[in-house]
Amino acid sequence: MTLIKICGITNLPDAMVVADAGADFLGFIFAPKSPRYIEPSEAKRLRESLPDRVTPVGVFVNEPFERVNEIVKDVGLGAVQLHGDESPGYAMRMVVDVIKVYRVSRLFLPADVADYPSKAVLLDSYVKDVPGGTGKTLNWGVAKATNQYAKVMLAGGLSPDNAVEAVEHVSPWAIDASSGVELSPGKKDHAAVARLIEQVRAVTE
Repeated sequence: MTLIKICGITNLPDAMVVADAGADFLGFIFAPKSPRYIEPSEAKRLRESLPDRVTPVGVFVNEPFERVNEIVKDVGLGAVQLHGDESPGYAMRMVVDVIKVYRVSRLFLPADVADYPSKAVLLDSYVKDVPGGTGKTLNWGVAKATNQYAKVMLAGGLSPDNAVEAVEHVSPWAIDASSGVELSPGKKDHAAVARLIEQVRAVTE
């Protein structure tokens, strides 16, 4: 079964819809420059309302590892998603599972992910100077080839219109949707969230 993460949660109604629809992971973005940024204190409040079956993931970009671990413990995160230039040594200092993000440019090689100490790798589309959340799809053939080196979480413009095709093509361990299920940055389209999860479940369960 392909697992499902909905990222960029900023408010309680969206968090509850994502949980009730059956997502496996829910993403809080702690990168201050993101339009989907959430304060750790607010994320903690939302986390306390989530059922245990949903794993909250914190998204970080080049933060000091001490601060990341502090937020992990305070909010109650189950994993961290690293979008910056974090080294393997940095990842090994994390107190929870790591999902390392790779932006798939023309220079990306599937084997590049092999030696990074992470539970999974998230593949996102490459846009210069944008660390993630671009809303653009990536080369699914490259993503499929990466499966042999790591568990792949596929991101990059996934929506109810293309998620099933992506899953069938790539067979990823998980998918990650954000902008493709939004009304505006940080505000989810509840019908789109439910539809995406229902459609993916139908072809992977």
